[in-house]
Amino acid sequence: MNDLCSRTRRRGAIGPVTRSRARRHVVEASIVAVVGSLLVVTLGATAALANAASPTLTALTPGSVVLNANGTVTVTATGTWLWAFGTESASTAGLDATVNHPCDTRTGVGWGIVWNDPNDPGFTETYVNKVGPPASATVHVGSQGINPLNGDDQVEYDAAHKCGTFVQTNVPRPGDGYDTGTWTGKHVYNSAASLPADVCVITYDLGFAKPPSAHRTSFDNNDNSVQWALFKQGYWNTTTMGVNCTELPSPVAAPPVPPTSPAPVPVKTVSHTTPPAPLPAVVKPSSNPLAFTGFGETGRIIAMLGAILVLVGLVLYFVDVRKLAMWLLGM
Repeated sequence: MNDLCSRTRRRGAIGPVTRSRARRHVVEASIVAVVGSLLVVTLGATAALANAASPTLTALTPGSVVLNANGTVTVTATGTWLWAFGTESASTAGLDATVNHPCDTRTGVGWGIVWNDPNDPGFTETYVNKVGPPASATVHVGSQGINPLNGDDQVEYDAAHKCGTFVQTNVPRPGDGYDTGTWTGKHVYNSAASLPADVCVITYDLGFAKPPSAHRTSFDNNDNSVQWALFKQGYWNTTTMGVNCTELPSPVAAPPVPPTSPAPVPVKTVSHTTPPAPLPAVVKPSSNPLAFTGFGETGRIIAMLGAILVLVGLVLYFVDVRKLAMWLLGM
């Protein structure tokens, strides 16, 4: 009986402690559940991908392949890209382009060109599909600078119009639309024999930083039109004259450089016309009387010598020099 009473008293004393511990376990379990949910959302977000702009079918214009005088060939490639509005699936983050936010929260579109140059393979990159069935594509993009004239060693973009031009379509909502822009690049091949059948372009999502971060301007940026094609259709289309690749037109000779003519030598003109006779000098008679200005320094010396000679002559004429000398000598 005493044992039963003591057990009852012990249960009464321990009961509140047990309930407090139970409540604490419930709170801890709730925190774990919330953290787990956040991790699921976070991991789901990292598994998601953002769509990228896509090239559009653009043929290179005649004259874009020029055969230079030194035998090299310069190819100037240009085309257009389109970044469509859309959230294609729950795992993709589409471009929500509106009239108030034409580029959504993105920075813009960049591009790299697959030149297919046998003398400059470019940078080798393998892009993979992050969502859905596994797929990958290996490309050789840009130039390694083997020819100093080729300097596209990273993603290029239009700094003045990074997101191109917004086109309002009001689809799917009023004020919605898409962005479109132009890509361009230049490459010098060693000769006409090294020209490929076509060149291809890859467009890149420049991300959110302004200016774009170093990762986004590197060719290892996996958020691009190749990766987007892998997600949508399982492969990257390299068919000539497809949306990604375009055939090179026939090369045309560069226009001749006009010769530079030397500067004209100035010609000295000699006149054979007999000059007119000079007019006679007109002497204006002076109205003032002439004044004697003296003989000058030389004249004064000559006059002094003349005076001395005159005195000597007078002495010799009137004085007996011999007697004078003897008188002076006391003889």
